[in-house]
Amino acid sequence: MVGSGMVEGGGDGDGDESRFGVLYEPIMLAKGVQLESDESENEQQPQWTGVTTNIAISMLEEGLVDAVVCIASDDSDSSNNSSSSSSSSSSSSSSSFAAPKPIIAKTVHELLKGRGVKPSLAPSLAVLDEIRNDTSIQRLLFCGVGCAVQAFRSVNVQKQLNLEEVYVLGTNCADNSPTPKAANDFLQTAMDIREEDMGFVRGYEFMQDYKVHVKMDSSSTYSGSSSSSSGSSNNQAAYEYKTKPYFCLPSEVAKDAIADSCLACFDYTNALADVVVGYMGAPLGSTGSANGGGTMDNSFQTLTCRNKKGKEMIDVALKAGRIRVVEEAGK
Repeated sequence: MVGSGMVEGGGDGDGDESRFGVLYEPIMLAKGVQLESDESENEQQPQWTGVTTNIAISMLEEGLVDAVVCIASDDSDSSNNSSSSSSSSSSSSSSSFAAPKPIIAKTVHELLKGRGVKPSLAPSLAVLDEIRNDTSIQRLLFCGVGCAVQAFRSVNVQKQLNLEEVYVLGTNCADNSPTPKAANDFLQTAMDIREEDMGFVRGYEFMQDYKVHVKMDSSSTYSGSSSSSSGSSNNQAAYEYKTKPYFCLPSEVAKDAIADSCLACFDYTNALADVVVGYMGAPLGSTGSANGGGTMDNSFQTLTCRNKKGKEMIDVALKAGRIRVVEEAGK
């Protein structure tokens, strides 16, 4: 973890900085604003409200960067691509939702492929050679979790790839499965998601109410007492959430849900990113009540600005109307 003395504008390490890392300004609560143009571009919806994606889009649209490195789903990981039925098609997308594939996005259409959390380890730096050989990329935005950002920073990418400018947009991390198969196994064995419903899964998180939340299309066949429905505040799409308390998970859950490398993680807060989006310290649901029906698509996320570049990224997204900052976290 980097100390505040190593970052311009860092404080003395007391209070929030001792827990969340270097702060350029107080941690804020934010939500993404989904525009109609984004709906027509890509059917994949944000897993939360789209804060991370919308900051990246704003940077690209305003010409501050030429390309964005983000993680999309690897459709080739699916074993059912040849099926023509709608249910089989959905099942096919299930086997790839957890399969991460780093991409270099130069358009909003390409960037929207990176929506949603990919809950397994991603080879985020695999595209660096491609960036080196692409002379059209002079200003780069890199998106990643703490381990990816640590590796990205360690190789001094700006100098090594001869880039004019580099921005880093990070997210908090709640552990990753070692492989896409392990992530899917976790959902089926620990969360009791039926095989025929796997195609409707849109993401899952270990949430603030000490439960795992699995976000599913409302057209899934699952129904039960632990399922709740939600409509996004930015669109008419409806989702169902299957939840299970942590203490009800099988004892062997770590094998499929958490990679060995994650057990030694020292950077959950993503200390080396310019700005970080996450839900550590954020209230669950719009009211902040753990019992108020809080879900991913109606909850605030924390926005942690670490330096001037981070503030620039936030300001660009605010000006574009793609995010709204609600209040200072903790107030």
